[in-house]
Amino acid sequence: MLFFVMLAFTLVALLSPGDQVMAAQLWVASWLPFSHSLVDQAAVSLPVDKVVHGLLFASLAALAARGWFQHALRWRLLLGLVVLALGTEGLQHFIPQRAPSWADLAANLAGIAVGCALAHAQGFRARVQ
Repeated sequence: MLFFVMLAFTLVALLSPGDQVMAAQLWVASWLPFSHSLVDQAAVSLPVDKVVHGLLFASLAALAARGWFQHALRWRLLLGLVVLALGTEGLQHFIPQRAPSWADLAANLAGIAVGCALAHAQGFRARVQ
């Protein structure tokens, strides 16, 4: 169930128009202490967008890898995440104030790899204990 909630959140985050994404970022930042300085610095120096892409797909991959115990189904789901990464970047071409990016795609794929590695490491530790 958590996988599907995260999938829905990812789709909304990656396929919303740019002005809605900016409004959501400002709303979240308004809850943080010293948010005005964080927003100014993030806009100039930090690749926050890439980090968000990576975290979204790492979460999806970890949930998929840990949630489905059948080996064949797990690999189909992870392949589906690669297709989702490609698809969301391609669809951003058609969304106002959004644009596809090779760097975003790389962050998506890196996130999938990190999520799989974390799930595998956690599974290995569970078997050892």
